[in-house]
Amino acid sequence: METKKEREQRLKELLNVHVNDIVIRNLADLEMKFRVTDVTDNQIICGDWTFDRKTGLEEDPDLEWGVTFGKSGSYIRAAQEPNNTTN
Repeated sequence: METKKEREQRLKELLNVHVNDIVIRNLADLEMKFRVTDVTDNQIICGDWTFDRKTGLEEDPDLEWGVTFGKSGSYIRAAQEPNNTTN
C-alpha cells in the first residue's frame, strides 16, 4: 500500500507523462509495464487500457472502474527508468 507522500508524488509525475513513455500498471500488487500511446487533458491511454490522468485510476466502464464509479482495480505510475524507456 502506498503512503500519502508516495501517492502525491505519483500523481504529480502523471501530469508529465507523454506518448511513448513507459508507465507501470499496478494490479493487485502485480506490476506491468505499459507504453503510453496517447495522452489527453483527462486520460493516459496505453493501447486498449485507459487511465485517468489526474488519479492514475484505470477507466473501464464494463467493469464499472474509474473516477466516475469511485473505484478501480488498477492504477498507473510513471516508470523510474533512465529516459523513461525500456531496453
